[in-house]
Amino acid sequence: MLQFITRPGTGRYTPVEQIRLVMEAGCRWVEIDMPGATDNEVRNVAMDVIRECEQTNTILIIHGHIDVVEELRVSGIHVHTIEEGEEARQRLGAHAIIGVDATDADTVKALKAKDLDYASLHMSVPDELAAIVDEVKRAGVDEPVVASAGVTLDNMEQILATGVNGIAVGNAIASAPDPMLYTGQMLEKLLNVKP
Repeated sequence: MLQFITRPGTGRYTPVEQIRLVMEAGCRWVEIDMPGATDNEVRNVAMDVIRECEQTNTILIIHGHIDVVEELRVSGIHVHTIEEGEEARQRLGAHAIIGVDATDADTVKALKAKDLDYASLHMSVPDELAAIVDEVKRAGVDEPVVASAGVTLDNMEQILATGVNGIAVGNAIASAPDPMLYTGQMLEKLLNVKP
């Protein structure tokens, strides 16, 4: 699985343009992440792409901004903590996809009990990723784990070999001379990597 995370100010494309380019390349999971943006700014970006996401069956996640997620009823939300995830589940209901940041196995293992959907591991050292994934699997937890720090075309095979369920990529795609081509290359490599 490839998740694209918008990177405002990176590269030459706006968040809306970034999302359209990766969707055109075949990416079907995007996250609007606009640090420091207001609800209204995030809402405007979401409104510009929401119909295209629906037409292409693209999952649309918004980082934070729970009021906007609740209003627009997009696919879900990404939050920083388990506690924020619990609040999001209460407010957004069972249909919402809720992702939580994690830096250790205990956070990932807590997902199931809290009815949260996936963990985003903000680390790029393969040995650290592999250790967390191994501990989580030994605990019988099968909620997806996504590697979300520093993933590029050059290191994605090594990162996928750790056992993560997917990768989340922002800067590498947004800063690429041709984000659509780069996304397509990542998707092709994902198809060819043996689990």
